Amino acid sequence: MKRYALKLAYDGTKYAGWQVQPNASTIAGTLEGHLARLLGEPVRVVGAGRTDAGVHAWGQVAHWETAKPLPTPFLSRLNALLPGDIRALALYEAAPGFHARHSALSRTYRYWVRTYPNPFLRAYSLEAQPPLDLTMLQQAAALLVGEHDFAAFGKELNRYPHTRCKVIRAQWSYTEGLYQFVVEANRFLRAMVRALVGAQVRLAQGRLSWQRFQAALIQQDRSWGLHLAPPQGLFFWEVAYPPDSLYLLERYDLPPTAFSIGPAPAPAPESAPDSTGASAGSAQQRPGKSH
Repeated sequence: MKRYALKLAYDGTKYAGWQVQPNASTIAGTLEGHLARLLGEPVRVVGAGRTDAGVHAWGQVAHWETAKPLPTPFLSRLNALLPGDIRALALYEAAPGFHARHSALSRTYRYWVRTYPNPFLRAYSLEAQPPLDLTMLQQAAALLVGEHDFAAFGKELNRYPHTRCKVIRAQWSYTEGLYQFVVEANRFLRAMVRALVGAQVRLAQGRLSWQRFQAALIQQDRSWGLHLAPPQGLFFWEVAYPPDSLYLLERYDLPPTAFSIGPAPAPAPESAPDSTGASAGSAQQRPGKSH
């Protein structure tokens, strides 16, 4: 048996999330069905993150196992079967013991907030009433960096052995009415990013005090209300793995700005499974290691 991994992008608008659910259309369920059709055998995929209903992804990673040789070119054949709102961007052979979820060193999410009406971005960003205090947003994000107990910013806490997470980076930027929040951590609680965005936006609008925000983070005080930002502004952006975890077999090549709802995305860290932009153009086979 060999283990393979895919880098995936998807528009989560029409789906009930990543995880397979009975009587619901999900990303994993759709992917499994079309992989099974392509390979001629049942397939079960494991994702790096279980995105909720309506949440999007630009860098989801999923693995599966098979004893069969893969048809080539693989990506174009798979994408010909998948619906247009799910795209396979890169294919890897995984090192022994690799696990899409458990092997991850960190995950990065991005969230977009706009302060103007735009019908074309309504499915990919939160429309918030201006003005937003950018300095307040940046100060709040800086407070998140480090290891903290995020119990006041998560749902279904009893599913976790603990609620401590190490935030590696958290920052806000602003370009022409569009705010972008980027957060990277070793782990996330259920709905944690949406709760953090909800709290910070309320803080920047003057609807939440700095003292209550600090109490939520430092004392795990949930009385602030757990106001979740809506799912459509959230993107699962990328996953970082240890070096030599994934060996690149095939990928799409695109310029770095292939996907940019706002400011151009920053380069991916070298430990991510694919450090280049993905393309809707022709896939190319590229044997060798991916770092």
